[in-house]
Amino acid sequence: MAKRGEKTVWVRCSGTPKERVATMLLGDNDGNKYPPFHRIDPILLLWDDFSGHWTQNVLDYAASINVVLEKAPPRATSVSQPADAAWSFPLKASLRNLWHTEMQTQITRPRATGTKFKRKAPDRIKICGWISMTWDSLMAQLEKLSLLEGPPVDESSDFDSSEAIVEEATV
Repeated sequence: MAKRGEKTVWVRCSGTPKERVATMLLGDNDGNKYPPFHRIDPILLLWDDFSGHWTQNVLDYAASINVVLEKAPPRATSVSQPADAAWSFPLKASLRNLWHTEMQTQITRPRATGTKFKRKAPDRIKICGWISMTWDSLMAQLEKLSLLEGPPVDESSDFDSSEAIVEEATV
């Protein structure tokens, strides 16, 4: 694991057949996307009131990595969830497709008679390339699906979640 401020972040391998990778990807509601990055400045993280988020272990760890946790106002979390649904699904589907293509390529590759097939996991460079390529193509896919316009707004509601979030964050 990398220490704060390092330019290269290595993955800790557990020795299990399933490995996971996590990266921070950022895009805004205007359709701008930003390259993956590593920050050391304080970060504000808005969470809903789910009790599992607010355990003492979570609070202590967040403080240790310079993350300030704030509760989002009630009824405001649905405002931020469309981005998760609009981005996460196509991102994961594209990565899964690249993984399946990689496996199909390995399976169909010619090998000597009597040689058993042995699956080879993609290396970090290939996985990072997949993530970068998928992230680069994500906004074009979302524009094509008209998902960058945002969720429908209920004009009859008198609750303005964006004002509530700003008020809560500035108090």
